Amino acid sequence: MNMNLLSHLSKPEYLYRPAQIFTRLRRELAASHPFEVVPLPWGMKIKIQPDDIVGRAIWTVGLADPTVSEVLWRLIDPAETVVDVGANIGYMTGLMAARAGRGSQVISFEPNPRLFTILTENVARWQDEPGAAISIHALALSDYSGVGCLGVPDAQPQDWALASLLDGTAHAH
Repeated sequence: MNMNLLSHLSKPEYLYRPAQIFTRLRRELAASHPFEVVPLPWGMKIKIQPDDIVGRAIWTVGLADPTVSEVLWRLIDPAETVVDVGANIGYMTGLMAARAGRGSQVISFEPNPRLFTILTENVARWQDEPGAAISIHALALSDYSGVGCLGVPDAQPQDWALASLLDGTAHAH
C-alpha cells in the first residue's frame, strides 16, 4: 500500500471514525449540490456548501478544524454560557450547544448576511436537539463601538468567510 495513502488514513478523524473514510469516498464520487445537509459527529445536522472552506472540511472529514473542535469540547463545561464570534454557518455554535447542554446558552454573532441566512437555518434545524439555547445576532464585534461597513467578497461561496470591516468606515458612538 502507498505510504502516503497510509499516512493520510492514519489521521484521528479516520482512526476514531473509520466509517468517515467510506463517507468521504461516497461523497467524492457523487455529484454535490450547492447546499447539502450532513450529520455531525455529535448528532446534529448542518446545512453546508461543499465548495466553501468550512463546508468542504465537513463534507470530506466530517469536522471543521478538528483541533479547535477538540479544544472546545474539552474546555466547555455543562451549563456554561459560551460565545461564538464570527459564527459563519454555525458549526462551532452547534458544537458548543451540544457540549454545554440544556440549561446553558450559546450567543453567536455573524455579520455576513449570506452566512447569517445559513446560520439562521441551521439554528432553526437544531431547535429540538438536546442542547443549549442559541441566540444569534447579525452583528460584527470589535474593540470599539460604532457603525462600520462590512466588505463582503462577491466571488465564490468559498470566499464569503473572508468578510471584514473596511478601514476608515467605522464611526464611534
